[in-house]
Amino acid sequence: MSDDERRVWTDYTINIQEVYKQVGNQFFVPGAKIQVTAMGGQLLVDGHPVEYNVSPPIPKDIVEMFFITACTDIHCAGPYLFVGRDGAISLDNGQVTCSAKPDGIQRPYCGMAADGFKSVVKEKVASSIPAGSPQ
Repeated sequence: MSDDERRVWTDYTINIQEVYKQVGNQFFVPGAKIQVTAMGGQLLVDGHPVEYNVSPPIPKDIVEMFFITACTDIHCAGPYLFVGRDGAISLDNGQVTCSAKPDGIQRPYCGMAADGFKSVVKEKVASSIPAGSPQ
């Protein structure tokens, strides 16, 4: 729960397998584990359930592609936050698995083979990095 008790945060431990882009002073390496915080969650307060801005939880032990950023806001509950509506795309069972209502960014990739999707992301990331910049 936030210090002002108005928001609930959920912490996730992410095991990094592959890194596509480093931004700023972030330096992630395969095999590292990091804590990423998402706004929203469920908890008990004095025995009563409390929910806040609940997105579908990230399932355990499922391969996901995460989009994260360092949190620079003083109100952050952790060092890293998910980017975007869900901050993750499921690559479980070797394909892109979308939610029941995928957003416009995810929709074209729903059902695509995971390897093909990774290639698309790597290509888009590579084209977004200025020549001579570290990746």
